[in-house]
Amino acid sequence: MPEPRQATFGWATADLIHLDRLAPGLIGRVMTVSPRRRQAIFAVIASRAYTHIGQVDDATLDAELAHILRQERAAEILAYAFGAVPEGLMGTLEKFDVGPMPTSDAYEKLRLVFTDPANRAKADLLARVTTINEGKLAVIDALDPRWRIETVLDRINLAMAARELNRAMAFVQAACSKATDETLVRALSRLPAERSLADLVTRYLRRADRFPDQPVNATQELRPLIGAEDFLRTGLRYRNCLRDRIGDALTGRAAFIEFRGEAILELHPLAGGFGWLLEEVHVARNDFVPLDLRRDAEAACLQAGVHHVDHRAGGSDIFRWCRLLQGHAAA
Repeated sequence: MPEPRQATFGWATADLIHLDRLAPGLIGRVMTVSPRRRQAIFAVIASRAYTHIGQVDDATLDAELAHILRQERAAEILAYAFGAVPEGLMGTLEKFDVGPMPTSDAYEKLRLVFTDPANRAKADLLARVTTINEGKLAVIDALDPRWRIETVLDRINLAMAARELNRAMAFVQAACSKATDETLVRALSRLPAERSLADLVTRYLRRADRFPDQPVNATQELRPLIGAEDFLRTGLRYRNCLRDRIGDALTGRAAFIEFRGEAILELHPLAGGFGWLLEEVHVARNDFVPLDLRRDAEAACLQAGVHHVDHRAGGSDIFRWCRLLQGHAAA
């Protein structure tokens, strides 16, 4: 049986020292009993932390409590404090770490999960997860009720991460018509241990079929990429990383247009909603872009209302030519 850290009981330390004076050996007992009994002791102390422990007028009650904590089993300890043992609480206490949760408030929240009928779904979930701590309780509160699944709880330990998952799932549902509540719950429930939640989000984004409005209309020369399947197929043809840019297209950070079946044009939005700018021209295998092809692409975009920065005017393209010439000289 794992031992708790030596004489380190956090917020419960002062109360345990006080009660140990009334029932000598209590602290030693806390350090050697089963996790369930130890956590029952912490839960009872937490429930009394705001009432009478240590107050002179309640010395008799303190002594009675101290002897109960030292002598009785977990069920009797909980029944002494709460009048009855809430269904499911005993099994849940076995899943905690050896020490107390960081705050006494967490034990009160835990008790309310098992005593308030409105929290029945949370109680059922706690009965199914593998390990529990204060962070896990915060995760349950932060998670959208639809995603309160044990496979999710086993992968998230921070409320912030739960809120991020809520946003990610909302984005997935906005981008993919197939990502219904039922489909996502089923996918989350069946998520293999070696797969992360990010893997699942990525899988659905690669099925996205709801893209933002495109900056240009399709013409004989310009073909906007709309739909994740289009990105995947086109990326394979061009042997580039288009599949990794689906998120940029879905969020409106970039748009991608195929030009004459020869190049992919990368457009970025201008600040303030002032249109779009041609940022890059990509050819197969991210090879060098012929100057004539670049100029034709710029002209087609300009005709469609998309401007570009004339890099040649600033001389930045000269470095590309220098690298090309150096490669020929080396050959």
